[in-house]
Amino acid sequence: MPSERFHQLKPVKKKNFLRYAYQEFALHAYEGASISKLVSTLKMAKGSIYQYFEDKEDLYYYLLSHTREQLQTLLEQACPLPAKNSSFKNWYRNFLVVQLKYYMSLPSQGLLLLRYQADTLGIISLKADNPQSTYLMRAANRTEESLSEQKIHQLDRLPLLIFDFLLNQHPTEVDSWVKGELALTISPQELIDLCDHFLE
Repeated sequence: MPSERFHQLKPVKKKNFLRYAYQEFALHAYEGASISKLVSTLKMAKGSIYQYFEDKEDLYYYLLSHTREQLQTLLEQACPLPAKNSSFKNWYRNFLVVQLKYYMSLPSQGLLLLRYQADTLGIISLKADNPQSTYLMRAANRTEESLSEQKIHQLDRLPLLIFDFLLNQHPTEVDSWVKGELALTISPQELIDLCDHFLE
């Protein structure tokens, strides 16, 4: 996790650092990401990064943790747990749309999670430390649906699979989306229709 020096960075410098760190890991995944390239982009000495994080892995897991925390806060605000014995499908559609909007507004964070999921060969590896999976399970337990743990994990994986589907519609533009040079846009109705299609 980051050092106290990282937390003491001026907000603009910290935001810039995180922006380029997210881009590097999102575009190249863990194995392909380069600390040398990151510090070159940031125009900082390579040793400086090690004043903030122990190593590449420490930075990577901080980015994952930071992304999950942001997403979880958003989900808890936008998708409160459903009422007892209510419809899980209606709640889940909203849960899905909120996550997709998050990934589309912050594509480097979405792509980082997508690549992590692919690197770890599926959601089972994410289960232990994934607050979204736990939240989804809590929601399902409150509704009229009786869902198996396997089904919950499939549903947990769906937002990233749909995000992957959207990215694959325009593969040559992914770098531009991640770098913020181009917006990943889809109308709200198209997003709902896409979610409904995947939920069938």
